[in-house]
Amino acid sequence: MLKAVVSVLAGCAAVIASSGSLAETGKIAAPMKMTLAGEGRWTVQCKFEIRNGIINEEKFGPRGTAPVVFSMANLQHGSCDYKAPGKPLVVSIEGGGWTCPFGTPADAKCEQAFAAGASGAFRFAMKGQR
Repeated sequence: MLKAVVSVLAGCAAVIASSGSLAETGKIAAPMKMTLAGEGRWTVQCKFEIRNGIINEEKFGPRGTAPVVFSMANLQHGSCDYKAPGKPLVVSIEGGGWTCPFGTPADAKCEQAFAAGASGAFRFAMKGQR
């Protein structure tokens, strides 16, 4: 009995999760995963729009020597401001269905190395959206 209840609940959760990530285009994108790696006192501040127009803001910075990894489902698009004041910062974005904001060829890894002293912004969205 308990196995059946757990199975039904897991199935319901999967249906809810997948229906929540359905974009206006009718496509379901895999969760976007962003990896931030660098030394020094870099910062990346992002605004993510998830379904139904909800905005989620996140600020990232170094955590020792390990890269910072962030993943979000139900994401429609977002923008990030970055600062790498003293040392380079490398940003990579993974997940099927996402445009690469760095002008990387479609068959290459979506990654950008920003030089020490760099600052700026980048935007990303599901393929087929602005």
